[in-house]
Amino acid sequence: MNLVDIRRFEMLTRVRDFGLEHTSVFPVGTPAAGIFSDVNSAVLSLDQQAVSQWAGSTSALENTPSRASARTSLRETLDRFVATAHAIAVAKGTTNERELLFRMPPHNDQRMLAAAKAMSSEAATMKDDFIAHGMAETFIDDLDAQISDLQDALAEHTAARETRAAARYGMDAA
Repeated sequence: MNLVDIRRFEMLTRVRDFGLEHTSVFPVGTPAAGIFSDVNSAVLSLDQQAVSQWAGSTSALENTPSRASARTSLRETLDRFVATAHAIAVAKGTTNERELLFRMPPHNDQRMLAAAKAMSSEAATMKDDFIAHGMAETFIDDLDAQISDLQDALAEHTAARETRAAARYGMDAA
């Protein structure tokens, strides 16, 4: 809610409260009673949407550290993959297209995920070389888990933003 929305909500709440306090002046069945009923419905709807928007905002903020942590962890792992692939190429005395696949992607979550998936599948074909250069036996599974962690964090963030946007739309409708 922005400041204008808050002021409108407060005004509608005061109008609703006035109608509830003076029901004897506005008997059931009159046009005024119908209007107060509509105002009451709008206040209840706005209250629910405000709660939903707040929950979406809070969820998005809570998710930020986990998303940043997942991003940092994956980037560090990709750095190790790139360095190890370079060491393998130097040890073999070649720089073929396979080693060129192991390069750092730009700082963009979707590009980093795509590069990580490509590196995971390519590293599977060179698993023995990577293990010989100091990578753990489970390095591919570890990378896949980090990919999954970042994807989950991004999905949670997107869901929170969608919740907040849906609440905003609901406020406008109410």
